[in-house]
Parts: sequence; C-alpha cells; structure tokens
Amino acid sequence: MPLYVGSASVTALYVGSQAVSSAYAGAAAAYSSTPAAPANVSVPTIDDTTPTVGDVLTASPGAWSGSPAPIFAYQWKRGATNVGTDSPNYTVLAGDVGSTLTVMVTATNASGSASATSAATSAVVAAPVVDTTPPTITSTNAHSVNENAVYNATATANETVTWAKGGTDAGLVTLNTSTGAWSVAAQDRESRASVVFTLTATDTAGNASSPQTVTLTINNVLENTLAALSLSPNTATVGVAYSGTLTGRTAGSTLSLSGTGAAGLSINNTTGAVTGTPTTAGAVNVVETIADATNSPRTSSGAITVTAASAPTAPVVTWSTGPSDNTPEFDIDLTSPQVGDVVTLEISASNTFTSPTTYTDTLDSGEVAAGE
Repeated sequence: MPLYVGSASVTALYVGSQAVSSAYAGAAAAYSSTPAAPANVSVPTIDDTTPTVGDVLTASPGAWSGSPAPIFAYQWKRGATNVGTDSPNYTVLAGDVGSTLTVMVTATNASGSASATSAATSAVVAAPVVDTTPPTITSTNAHSVNENAVYNATATANETVTWAKGGTDAGLVTLNTSTGAWSVAAQDRESRASVVFTLTATDTAGNASSPQTVTLTINNVLENTLAALSLSPNTATVGVAYSGTLTGRTAGSTLSLSGTGAAGLSINNTTGAVTGTPTTAGAVNVVETIADATNSPRTSSGAITVTAASAPTAPVVTWSTGPSDNTPEFDIDLTSPQVGDVVTLEISASNTFTSPTTYTDTLDSGEVAAGE
C-alpha cells in the first residue's frame, strides 16, 4: 500500500533488499526514522598523507550516523593552527613546510552536531626545485699531440652529465658517454693537420649545454733524414751540352740548383735529370727540400764541376819547296779541327815592297777527315 509523507505519496517502496524506485524514498526514509544527532562511525581521511608544497589534498568526511542525514563542514589545520577554508580540498602552502596537516569534519543535523579529526599527514616538504640551468663544460677545448701517436683526454662539466659528440671529424673520436673520456687514433701530420669535433653535456634534468668545439692539433714530427745526392757524370764544360742523372733523392722532395756553375743548367723536379749547356765555370750544388726531414733543406755541394772550354791551339804551318817548279808550299796542322772552322793564313814576304797575302778557308768534312 502507498506510504504517505505529508501529502506526498511514495509508491513502490520495498522493504529489505529491494531498491526504492521513487524519488521520494529518501524523504520517506527520513520521516520514517527516529531523529538522532550525528555520531562518527569512522574518522575522516586525507587522500595524500605525504604532502609536498603545491599538492591539492582532498578530504573524505568518514562515516556518520544520525537522522536526518547530517551535512559536513571542513576545517584544515597546520598543527593546531586553522588554515584554509570550509572545503574538502586544500592546497599545500610554503608555510606548511615542516608541519603536519589534519582535517576536522563537523557533522550537523536538526538534532545536533559532532566533530571528528583525521590522522595527521607526514611533515610537509618543499616542492623540488625545477632545474632549468644547463651544465657548463669545464674542460679545455684546445689539445695537441705529435703525429702518429694516440691521444686520450677526458671532458668535464660542473655537474653529473652524459656526453655526446658531433661535428665534421666526430667519426675519428671514440667517446665514453658516461665518463666523458675520449680518444683519437694516431694521425699522420702530412695527411691531417687537426681533428675538430664538438662535445655536448646533458644533465639529469635534461638540460643540454652549448656544444663545445674541440680542436686537436696534430704536431709535425721530423721523420726523415735527407742523404747526399750525386750526379753522373759529375763534370761538365762551358759551352758543351750536359745531361746528368741524379741518385740518392728522397721521394717527394723538391730539387733546385745553386752555385756559380749552375748558369745554363736546369733540374727536372719529376725525374731529377739535370740538362742544359753551362755558361760559367764553377761548382754546381743540388739543394733538396722536404717538409718531413730533420736536415731540410740539404745542399749537396759540388755535384757537378763545370770547367772552362780549352783555349784553341795555334795551327802549325810547315813550309816546303814544290818538287817541280820550286814553288813554296805549306801544310797547316790543326788541333781538333771541326767542320765549319775558318782557317786564315797571312803570308808576308821579306821584300818590304810586297804586301802580305791572306788565304782563308772554311773546313769541310773532307778536309777534317783528311787532317788538312
């Protein structure tokens, strides 16, 4: 049968485990129970018992009895001091650091009121400082090593970091990303003057440093010793074409000639051959230069000795009387005659009234062969 509360009719009100389907069931239950003041059944709770500054705490009022159902008011406390407003939520403040927090819930209905307090949280701690400062690399960016030697170094920073490499020559660098230790294999100065790369440090908060450009300079080490040079043949004559072969050269060197006798001669830097026609007597020196030698440039003095051409030998003239007509005849004996030489003979008679007679002849190959 219907249950009436005042003038309102509540239908389908079930007893026992059946749910009340009417919106008026709550009102019916309220009017059907005996009025009673609120009483706490289980204490209020706070959802976060280890608060940090900035956290928002939420209180649950706990369980209460009483009729009619009570309404709740909230009072947050820092130790014994009231803080916050009448709200189940509380934002933890910097002033709470070091203190515990509780919430007191007061339940009130028409029959009275009662209060209950939650268990205290742990002492409030300050919010962690957010690190936005990038690390600073404190190790030097300038290094040097002799060629053909392994180089090892360790990068350092002002805090704990992880390391990364980059840049043009990063592939030549072995890096321990945890310790910052790095190394570069042996390099040849003649092939590479330096190794250039970058290092970046990242701290535990994820802040990255500016890349540091690191330069490893490869120092040149003089590895060769130039030997004495020689030319064959080692003599030449002024005015006579010369061609000589050089021995003892170091591969890759540059060659040049010096000395008084070098005029008219040249040296081929590819083959080392010396050619030309010297114009001045004296010594010819060969100068050899290379970047990777302890004694560069090295001068091989007197590799060629250039001598002056021999002075011409005066011809020997022999007179004789012709076999038939007693006509005077003469023979001219020349030393080392050459085709094209011009022979001039001037004959003067003892008779002062007779002018000298001059004979001129240009030697041909037949005359030279005959020794005339």
